[in-house]
Amino acid sequence: AVQWNNVPAGRLIVTVTQDECSASDTLNVRLLAPPAPLITGTSRFCAGDSTTLDAGAGYAIYDWRSASGVSLGPARYLNVTSTGVYHVIVTDTNGCKGTSPDFAVSVNPRPVPVVLGPAAICPGDTALLDAGAGYAIYDWRSASGVSLGTARYLTVTSSGLYHVIVTDANGCSGASADHAVIVYPAPVKPVITRSGDTLTSTVAATYAWYREGVATGATTRS
Repeated sequence: AVQWNNVPAGRLIVTVTQDECSASDTLNVRLLAPPAPLITGTSRFCAGDSTTLDAGAGYAIYDWRSASGVSLGPARYLNVTSTGVYHVIVTDTNGCKGTSPDFAVSVNPRPVPVVLGPAAICPGDTALLDAGAGYAIYDWRSASGVSLGTARYLTVTSSGLYHVIVTDANGCSGASADHAVIVYPAPVKPVITRSGDTLTSTVAATYAWYREGVATGATTRS
């Protein structure tokens, strides 16, 4: 048996001679182009999601590899959940192999908004809650999931739990922890009694005396 390497395409004539006798045969050599797979898919996605890479149809064998050469799967598609560089080696029906260019995948972190604002207000007052700057979309929600607003700030007038879902410039969403707001109950209307020249209020935490709408400066019970 005789083996040739790097034989060019075309017509090849082989002549064999033995004991002054010779015989010839003709071979038509055709060079097959190796496959050139090209990976398609989403190169960026949000943490917790995944992307499916596609090596293309029509190959007999698929061999997905990581950047370090670790084998990842033998199918046309590869499900990816982490940042990395991937390529695929394919074998066609002629037994020829080809390797794709590297395909880089990046996982974007999800935003973690923090709601700032007062935790308690008095009746008739408002609490201004702040979801923070820099997000593309804001979606304020009540504890029951009712949508309350789409701006950075939310004005609250009643007791409850509030959270915000934000979306960043990469299209990734994240939700804040619940922010509790309590509206204090209205204080009992004070009763003023008079004893001679002294006015006395019922018991309260603090006092501020007024005369015809003008503060007198007195801050004690009597």
